[in-house]
Amino acid sequence: MRCLHYIVDKPWSARVSADGTAGYLGRDGETHTWWWNQYQAWVDEREKSGSKEDKETVEIVTKYVAKESGEENEHLAAVGGKVQSELI
Repeated sequence: MRCLHYIVDKPWSARVSADGTAGYLGRDGETHTWWWNQYQAWVDEREKSGSKEDKETVEIVTKYVAKESGEENEHLAAVGGKVQSELI
């Protein structure tokens, strides 16, 4: 697979909660966990390479991924689960 388009909640817009729930209705914890595991493997691989380009790439992508702290990310305001709840 080269491209997967998420039509509802984007897994990168929020971390999976401690109880394993994710997404607008809380039913996406498993699939969002798959995304987060792949993302972390991608980050680890680039950090392991030690190249300047890989480090810069991780820094750019990290701007558009939810922080581990749960802190609000201004770059993700328009794609999070809250968007769907506000439309209903």
